[in-house]
Amino acid sequence: MTHEGLAQLSSLPWLWTLDLHANPQLDDRAVEPLSRLQTLRVLFLAGTNLTPAGLTRLSQALPKCAIFHDGGVLLPKPKSP
Repeated sequence: MTHEGLAQLSSLPWLWTLDLHANPQLDDRAVEPLSRLQTLRVLFLAGTNLTPAGLTRLSQALPKCAIFHDGGVLLPKPKSP
């Protein structure tokens, strides 16, 4: 998947799970197009070149999404009562 291809995914309004693992060409430039995918609930990014800072920004932009990466998983934040 290329950065240009990521932009096309925003036309899929019911995309809940996305597996982009083993795409070393993906880096922090992927944060912006992925952030537009607000319906995502599970995202696999192991084997990409997103930095910890990029993963944090993505997690903040997609607060309902579990993001699996080389260092573990960033889980959605529970809603406060």
